[in-house]
Amino acid sequence: MFKKFAALAAAAALSLGVMTGCGASGTTADSTGYSAENPLVLTLAHGLSETHTVHIAMTQFADEVAEKTDGRIQVKIFPNGQLGSENENLEQLQAGVIAMTKVSAPGLATYNDAFNTFGLPYIFNDTDDFYHVMDSQEMQDFFLSTGDDGFVTLTYYTSGARSFYTKDRAIRTPADLKGLKIRVQDMAARW
Repeated sequence: MFKKFAALAAAAALSLGVMTGCGASGTTADSTGYSAENPLVLTLAHGLSETHTVHIAMTQFADEVAEKTDGRIQVKIFPNGQLGSENENLEQLQAGVIAMTKVSAPGLATYNDAFNTFGLPYIFNDTDDFYHVMDSQEMQDFFLSTGDDGFVTLTYYTSGARSFYTKDRAIRTPADLKGLKIRVQDMAARW
């Protein structure tokens, strides 16, 4: 209902996980009569614990939204899967039950195959390349491209690079993986 402001506020805040929100509207908090005494409350559901760095970032986001809107908009966070799994949260988002959720990118591939890309190893050269791509206008356009599916990506969160763990050898290059089986996030292999 009130996504344009939420998208701008979320973009200011910062697994590859993504935070998604419901469909767009031209309504703003100022034009609807919301006040600190009668705020617009947006529900944000996710499956992470309260000690996870991404949850901590989301609480900062909620604090900044309240501060920048003088309390007219409040984000109420439900962590630890209180409102269901990532898939259930996406369904709730599309049905308008919740306003935002944080989900892993491969979960969004149900709606857009391109999200499978984020589950692939070695798609970025290094950390600088990751941020260069993720902060680009092309990526912002991609994030907003799912509006017809009932949600848009407001921002992305990163918990850093992942590592390979083996019991008897170091993995430093893709060639070191030869002959090994790799367990990755559930995603479609379409390349």
